[in-house]
Amino acid sequence: MADDKSPSTTRITLTRLNKRIGHWARVDGDTLLDGSSTTTTPKFTTTTSKPRPVLYKVVRVVPETGQQLALLDRLEQNHVDDLGDMRLNFWTSPVRVGIAVDIMVRSENMRRLRRILDRSDLQSEVIIEDVESLIIQRERKPENNKKSDFGKRFRDAPLPESNPNISSSNPSAMADPQYDFHHYGSYPQMVSWMRSLARRYPKIVQFISIGKSHEGRSIDGLEIGSRGLRKRAFWVDGGIHAREWAAPHTALFFIHQLTSKYGHEPNITRLVNEITWLIIPLLNPDESGSSDDPCSEIYQGKGAFSEPEARAVRDAVLSSRYRGRIDGFITLHTYSQIWIHPYGHKKDSYPGDVQDLYNVGKKATVALSKLYGTKYLVGSGADTLCKSSIRRSEDWAKESAAIKFVYLLELRPDEKSEFIYFYN
Repeated sequence: MADDKSPSTTRITLTRLNKRIGHWARVDGDTLLDGSSTTTTPKFTTTTSKPRPVLYKVVRVVPETGQQLALLDRLEQNHVDDLGDMRLNFWTSPVRVGIAVDIMVRSENMRRLRRILDRSDLQSEVIIEDVESLIIQRERKPENNKKSDFGKRFRDAPLPESNPNISSSNPSAMADPQYDFHHYGSYPQMVSWMRSLARRYPKIVQFISIGKSHEGRSIDGLEIGSRGLRKRAFWVDGGIHAREWAAPHTALFFIHQLTSKYGHEPNITRLVNEITWLIIPLLNPDESGSSDDPCSEIYQGKGAFSEPEARAVRDAVLSSRYRGRIDGFITLHTYSQIWIHPYGHKKDSYPGDVQDLYNVGKKATVALSKLYGTKYLVGSGADTLCKSSIRRSEDWAKESAAIKFVYLLELRPDEKSEFIYFYN
């Protein structure tokens, strides 16, 4: 989405296509990827030049043997001799036999990839013929201004005027702080909205910053809860991975529910009165991302807490203000619809209270299914998501920070829609 100050014409740069796969639709400029010009209407428009080349495709493979699974794992880690400089982008990691793996590849490298796969009798299917075309198609506004089913749940309903928490001493804070949940907003828009909530609801909302990003941006969020006693706390974060742009907006919608329904819905009011909610919607405001390749959009850093965003989480959770108070920790990701509990860094390794973690996760997924019809898998990260020797934040929160209920949520959609969401 274009910034208000950007030119009316648009482009998607190849650099952003490679490095910022999560925010595909970020636009700024005056030409399309192939160098052709557009009309002066905002958003994506028709061109008058020759057809642009197909740059990227997405293929899906389903390993049927342990040998095939091992090959995919080596491909993801760039440990295949003739891989060369293909720079495959794994949208889903190889987890176990029978689970689909989606890989984005440059069109010019399709033959090389298929040769490697054929050697292990791995069948591949192209599920996205042209990544850029799909981005443009899904970035267009829907006809007749129709909202998708996903957008309807993220609606920007006005906040109640009669909320007893509103301070009338500041007239400028009386305007309804609204966030357009039909569209994916920029980080400045998120921060502006959170600041407006803190002004409007001073009795229960406090604007907080937990640190600085690699590029020096402030990592901002909200502390939500009635003032007074040092209550038990619950941590929610999203957006550590750049390409997972539904996660921050899920956290923002959670903020919206807690603030707009406080004083009106008994369950929400009780949750705000009894718990301190620490919500950081976008941990990675630079939109850089987990990989050992520093040029990758999912770069994970050189080691534990080598990156400032990870240190910010650690320092906040272990600070004198919150240490020992946090009973719940949720980190939001996409996609796959999996409710993940520790541990993720070692297969068949579980905390001593794994049954408690599983039971709560199961209750949550059953509730989601009743509400939206969505089906979530429940299990450990190593069993359901990917093989990794790296401790992610949920493992650290359980092992080192001693937080009782810890989960990583792989949100909607399922494997059918991947990372490229519709405009709304």
